[in-house]
Amino acid sequence: MSSPRDADRVEIVYEPGISASWGVRIDRFLPTGIPVESTRHGVDTTLAIEQLIAAVVADCGPEVARAVYFFGGRDIHLRDGSRVECRWQLVVSDWRCLDCGVDTNALDEYYLLHDYLWEQLHPDKDGNLCIGCVEQRLGRHLNASDFTDLPINNSELFTRSVRLRDRLA
Repeated sequence: MSSPRDADRVEIVYEPGISASWGVRIDRFLPTGIPVESTRHGVDTTLAIEQLIAAVVADCGPEVARAVYFFGGRDIHLRDGSRVECRWQLVVSDWRCLDCGVDTNALDEYYLLHDYLWEQLHPDKDGNLCIGCVEQRLGRHLNASDFTDLPINNSELFTRSVRLRDRLA
């Protein structure tokens, strides 16, 4: 029989192709309730969440009047009437190719194909395929017109495998 504490636990099994991090959103509000700033962060530990919250509160200036804690969040009310809302969620990503199991993130093969093409290749929509397995399912090589115009496909900020660069050119 499991205890209530067991129900609150999350076990993450790290293996090649699986990554986990905390997505954190912090919203700041004026005493009138008008939003001032909203930021998003990715951190690896709950300690990093606490450090992030402490830094934001210290940056706000006024002393804390009260803090309301709840699962996945915290509302911090400051003495001047302003508040900081913090929300976090565990994000687990499975980068493994559905066919061969290779870690597509480690290969630098993350991309977006046009919906009609992806649905033809993988009707369930969720999941990843390396370029080789996409082409095997498709029966041909990918070309630039198969990819969307979104930044993931055309930004210089992303590192890409040789074969993905070749298909995008």
